[in-house]
Amino acid sequence: MKTRPPSSRRAAIALFIAFLALTTTSLRAQTDDLAPLSDEFANAATLANFTRLYTVEGWGVNRLTTYDINTSRPGALVMVPRASGWYQDYQGELAFKNVTGNFVVTTEVGVTNIAGTGAPGANYAFAGVLVRAPRPAVTSPATWTAGGENWVVQGVGAAGSPGSYSYEQKDTINSVTTTAFPAGGGRATLQMARLGNALLVLRQPAGGAWAVVARYPRADFPATLQVGLSAMGNYSAASALTPLQHNQTVITAQSADLVATFDYFRLQRPVVPANLQGLDFTNPAQVSDAQLLAFLGANANSAPATGSAGTLQFSAATYSVAENAGTATITVTRTGGATGAVGVSFATANGTATAGSDYTGASSSLNWAAGDAAAKTFAVTITNDTAVEGAETVNLSLSAPTGGATLGSPATATLTIVDDDVAPFTDDLAALSDEFDNAATLGDFQRVFQVEGWGAGANKLQTFNINTSRPGRLVMIPYTSSWYNNYVGELAFKNITGDFVITTETLPRNRAQTGAPGGQYSLSGIMVRAPSGLTTGAAGWQTGRQNYVFLSHGAANNPGTYQFEVKTTLNSASTLYISNNAPAQGEIQVARLGGSLIMLRRDNGGQWLVHRRYSRPDFPATLQAGLTVYTDWQGLQAVYPFGQELAHNAGVVTGQNPDLRAEFEYLRYHRPQIPANLAGRDFADPAQVTDAELLAFLGTNANAPGTSPPGLSQPVGAVLVAGTNHTFSVTATGAGPFTYQWLRNTVPLPDATNSTLTLTAVTRASSGNYAVQVTGPGGASTSVPAILRVLNFPRLHPPQRLGDGSLRLRFNDHDGGLLTPGDAPYFEVWASAELPATNWIRLPPSLTLTNGILTLDDPDAPLHPRRFYRVLER
Repeated sequence: MKTRPPSSRRAAIALFIAFLALTTTSLRAQTDDLAPLSDEFANAATLANFTRLYTVEGWGVNRLTTYDINTSRPGALVMVPRASGWYQDYQGELAFKNVTGNFVVTTEVGVTNIAGTGAPGANYAFAGVLVRAPRPAVTSPATWTAGGENWVVQGVGAAGSPGSYSYEQKDTINSVTTTAFPAGGGRATLQMARLGNALLVLRQPAGGAWAVVARYPRADFPATLQVGLSAMGNYSAASALTPLQHNQTVITAQSADLVATFDYFRLQRPVVPANLQGLDFTNPAQVSDAQLLAFLGANANSAPATGSAGTLQFSAATYSVAENAGTATITVTRTGGATGAVGVSFATANGTATAGSDYTGASSSLNWAAGDAAAKTFAVTITNDTAVEGAETVNLSLSAPTGGATLGSPATATLTIVDDDVAPFTDDLAALSDEFDNAATLGDFQRVFQVEGWGAGANKLQTFNINTSRPGRLVMIPYTSSWYNNYVGELAFKNITGDFVITTETLPRNRAQTGAPGGQYSLSGIMVRAPSGLTTGAAGWQTGRQNYVFLSHGAANNPGTYQFEVKTTLNSASTLYISNNAPAQGEIQVARLGGSLIMLRRDNGGQWLVHRRYSRPDFPATLQAGLTVYTDWQGLQAVYPFGQELAHNAGVVTGQNPDLRAEFEYLRYHRPQIPANLAGRDFADPAQVTDAELLAFLGTNANAPGTSPPGLSQPVGAVLVAGTNHTFSVTATGAGPFTYQWLRNTVPLPDATNSTLTLTAVTRASSGNYAVQVTGPGGASTSVPAILRVLNFPRLHPPQRLGDGSLRLRFNDHDGGLLTPGDAPYFEVWASAELPATNWIRLPPSLTLTNGILTLDDPDAPLHPRRFYRVLER
């Protein structure tokens, strides 16, 4: 039987609730959020609020011959199962609701045999409450595995002695079930409470007292459990099958001989006394049965309050959706009561996102039937554009609740659209590149002897020009000089901060230009150097301050033959590596990737190779990166042997045997585009990054000619009246020639290939996001979208009188043009009781769109003897 509070107590409760409603809303946080999940089984439609396990896990077998609410028996849920059971890996019937966190679930159940004359005549035939850990990986028999069942159940029925009543308690961990079957009767109130890691089982026999009958430690249970009702019977028939066979089979030959009648299903949040919080509820020494019964049992089994239509609110104050998700699903909940049919209007409005370009505006209503406390949803369509715009927001609102419902909190929410577009890669170093076709760009280089204050007498180049000694090349002819330990040679450089790739093609020859250089250690190449900080030349020079790496090409220790030399110097201690069989002309490359320096080369137009790798975490953020030449180490030592490095650095050796003429085809700087899967690795370690992985983004892939994508001015949007004209225009800057392609809502427009786009006699269909993609030799750039909105005069159709006396207003464009969901947020409907109007009132924005016509119902129309309307588009 259902338990109801005495009439005087109900009156006191009603007065108390009314007082709260009149005086404050701050106590809403105390509302039991699980109460709406309860069911007093007075409405057959609420059967749909339960989920059946066989449908969730894809078994496809319905083991209930009868399953209804308020049908077979008024005010009750009736279950009549087929032969089946819950034991170890055997899965029986479960109709459940998902519950997160602590809870108390209570039901009153009576069990008889099919004839209704006594206890079930089949063995292990029970009905009651079951709490189970979900198995989301099980979606079909093929995905099921043994050993995954975790649940607790208690019931009323017959155990091993058919025809005799008993109770049932089972605790199952990883499909190992522990059972208890105490003697009992045919009706009882059953309760299970989850309190942290404890699962408590309580029972009240018909006409008896509440008792705590079991305490199970279940720290293994996840946050969300399946909490519901189960009925089973005739384990002998079920166990004749394997668990997997049983779980996907309906046994029809043998009966469970059980009819279960549930009077109610109540879910509540437990209110744990402060003095018990944090204790182990599975340990009677810490929490006694009496202390549990003080807030469980009868104290956690109140029928839900009746007569309340409930509150309607968003399920969260914030929602988030990826721009490429297509739609965002927004959930609205009904709590605190489910009496009567209710509804609420919802609407979107621009935050930082714009309706029509970033999302499609939505405004309509959600409705609940009497007794329906299930959450409802509406969708917001998201536009997946190509603009890089960062996260943008849409404002959501609820308004105009009906049926006696009130707005809860939050009634407003924010939807954040997370941008999935990435700004196109911008190579900010490409502008530093030089193809050596303009003599004037020589001035773009800095020289070490000038920067460090050594003076004009330390210029170690006899020739240094671009497009002069040789068209289309930089030519450097050095005097006798070198880089080694504390010796400071020639470097023409540009300052580069961060990661970079620098590439050149070298042609080192002897001065007669007949073959390889004839002087010892006569080479040219790429050098990367930490600035020394010296600005006063010889006066401020100190030993031990040189830190650099270079890859050079020419003759090293074998004059007259081509070789490669790599030299790494740390605090003026140089280590060199020489490779033989180099080509007469080749391309070389040095990449800085974090704390790593990677040397690459390409011989005679062949394949790029990783030459050497160095770890240089000592290098500062900004380095001097450029070209170096040096020659005649033997002649240098004859004039300035070790110990006389300062004299070398401050002067020029004009005699001896300098024999190098170096020509460079180009010098290209680029930012490396490191693949995401390699980010954070040690590029100096081949075990972490292979040569092939480096060459996938270095070598040829980091050696494009030094041009950048074009710069762009931005097109300007507008709000126009239909029939007018508008012109978009952009100006491209940088290296041309340029091609243009205009786009509307990211789709290319035919024949729109100029720097301007003119639209004539625009219509509402012309509205959209307009952008242009401009392509030049250095790549493509796309403008920021410009928004064009076209307004049209609305036509208000004659109002329609509805059955309840309200008026239905319908409108679209005056020329018959149809509206879209994106247009709705810009329309407003206003009403007045007189003309000329002095007091226009805006109606709630509950617009719906059907076949291109916007509709709004005015429920207040019967309250006014006459009513005038106007429609505005903002």
